[in-house]
Amino acid sequence: MLPIRLKNVVSVERLGAHHYTGKLPLEERTGLLYTCRGGLIDLGHVRASIDRVAFLYAASVRPRVELGVQGGTGVFVHNATTAEDRRAFAARGAYRLAVWHEQATTRGVGRRPYFAEDFSAGSPEDLYSDALGATIGLAALLDPRPFEEAVDDLLVRHLEALGAVPAGATKTALDRVEGQWWRRGVMVPDGALLLARRDDDGLPIQPWRLDADDAALLGCTANAESLDLPAAPPFTFAVDDAEPGSDARPERPWIGALRLQSIRLMPFELFAGGFGREKFTPSFGLRVRGGEARTWGGDARIVRFATAFADADRGTVFNIVGVEAESLSFCTDADDGTLHGPISAWFMACRPGGVGVGGRLLHAQYDGRTGRTIVRPVELTVDVDLLRNAFTPAWFTRRLTVAAGFGVDDVREGVRHRVIPRAVASLRFDLGDEDGDFGLRVRGSVRQSVTTFADRGIESSLRLVHRLYLGAETPRSIPTALIELGAEIGHAYWADPWTSISDWSLPLLSARDPHTLYGALTVGARFEAITF
Repeated sequence: MLPIRLKNVVSVERLGAHHYTGKLPLEERTGLLYTCRGGLIDLGHVRASIDRVAFLYAASVRPRVELGVQGGTGVFVHNATTAEDRRAFAARGAYRLAVWHEQATTRGVGRRPYFAEDFSAGSPEDLYSDALGATIGLAALLDPRPFEEAVDDLLVRHLEALGAVPAGATKTALDRVEGQWWRRGVMVPDGALLLARRDDDGLPIQPWRLDADDAALLGCTANAESLDLPAAPPFTFAVDDAEPGSDARPERPWIGALRLQSIRLMPFELFAGGFGREKFTPSFGLRVRGGEARTWGGDARIVRFATAFADADRGTVFNIVGVEAESLSFCTDADDGTLHGPISAWFMACRPGGVGVGGRLLHAQYDGRTGRTIVRPVELTVDVDLLRNAFTPAWFTRRLTVAAGFGVDDVREGVRHRVIPRAVASLRFDLGDEDGDFGLRVRGSVRQSVTTFADRGIESSLRLVHRLYLGAETPRSIPTALIELGAEIGHAYWADPWTSISDWSLPLLSARDPHTLYGALTVGARFEAITF
């Protein structure tokens, strides 16, 4: 499967340890690697094919082998009895399963409810990678070492024999075939992403490689390496209950596909810093979210909680948001111009840009020293994408939005009580690199009382982050641990500090001074599943 971003590349020096069916996924690396003799290799396909060989060999003691496959139950019937014949059957059978996957995906058989894979059917590197995996799996069966230990060594040896290039050269190779094999700037899972699809699935199989001039840029001059598997005793393969589907690729392969870019699981962050204008008040605390989803048409978070301790000012502060959304855009259908709501926009192809909605449900803060409580039950905004790049890959590297809306603050402390309806306006700017390693976030907001002109709050903040991915060279579609290092500075002005509540910033606002300058260093961790 070709990537939409040139980041999921690996090098032969850092492949990690193989584990059957990926039972320890943080230890084994998947991704793309270019080889001089074998072209582009998808290690996800290689590892899956290796494991299929192991399964089929173990199961081949019976003449009938059943296993779950895309669209139903796959049934092999074979007459391999000797160890040599069973190994050959396992290798050929593993490749047959890979061919079925490509055929079923093309026809839309067994499509998942929230992710359609047919956009990537026939990707140039898939079946060659599957054949390579079957070759390595067969060699591992013959090796006297434990299967997984043998795979680790054999995988490196085979890739080196094919002329594996460094990770940077793989990125160069992908750049050279952009516009020929795949198209940059097309959103997954749009079928227009792939420009070249292979329709041959027989053995021996030839790799798709760069042309001679482009290959020379990588130092590749070797001839292509075709792959074949040993002949096996005759066997049959059929899929029970498979939907017949259509032989034609669907015109709208994205229908039914949830258009998520990433899911962030239990992100938390420790911070230490201080605030004040004339007198510096040290503070430290914790910020955590239950979960966060980044989509092509906006972001959503649940249960954002922060606590800070500033003994000389507010004491211990607790700040919580139940549900939060940014720029959930309406979708203008890419085909007929029909307007769809923000949530339905996650499941279809949309024209770039647009207008969305955002806001919060149940935003509250409690100050431990004074007992003051402020509750914002609901806040709704209309968000406008100024760069008109929502629903495009650029949305995840740069975005500029303005928002305007309305909210109500309920402030209580003892017998003192105020209800303050406020008009809200904000400006948000985000900038990041394609690999997600660095990020810049700028926020500014104005909260104006609609009953008292002098009563307003103004906040601004700037945040820089650097992310360090653990257990893998690059983010993958499985949850990947990462550490995030950050620095944040900001300024807030509240005409009446008693009514203040942290909006975008850390909960570091003075309870006494209308003006607050603050700064903090942060370190956080989370699991992040990158989808596309």
